[in-house]
Amino acid sequence: MQRQMYEDCRVGEKAISDGRTITEADIVAYAALTGDWNPIHCNAEFMSEHPFGERIAHGLLILSISSGLLFRVVGYELLPLKNIVFVGLEQVRFVNPTRIGDTLRMHAETIEMKPVNAQSGLVTVRIKMVNQRQEAVLTTRAKFAVPRKRLDASAVV
Repeated sequence: MQRQMYEDCRVGEKAISDGRTITEADIVAYAALTGDWNPIHCNAEFMSEHPFGERIAHGLLILSISSGLLFRVVGYELLPLKNIVFVGLEQVRFVNPTRIGDTLRMHAETIEMKPVNAQSGLVTVRIKMVNQRQEAVLTTRAKFAVPRKRLDASAVV
């Protein structure tokens, strides 16, 4: 069921995104866009001597990709895609490195709903990005303002 309003959402509902493979081009494009050319991301020779042994993706690149994967899923499985407002993130953790060639999936679960006022409610979604080995690479909580159904005054008796 596609969600339309706050009242259509349910705590405990879960969704998993399609996979997204991280490429060298993703890392280079992100470095060019942000100016973050840190050798941990962009210098294969430097990283051959590093404990990781190879280049890893920028944490904020993975966070950005999680946003894209989330919005592919939320409008159909967790939240109403129309009219929601992204409020913020809490407890962002980069728990394992993402390497070139890793395929990530986003696991999302609605964990909290709070009415704010007659017009909107706040929905919190727990996000966990996992690689093809089911290792978590990113965890966070995203908060969204979601419009509420308006009560028809004539229906109140």
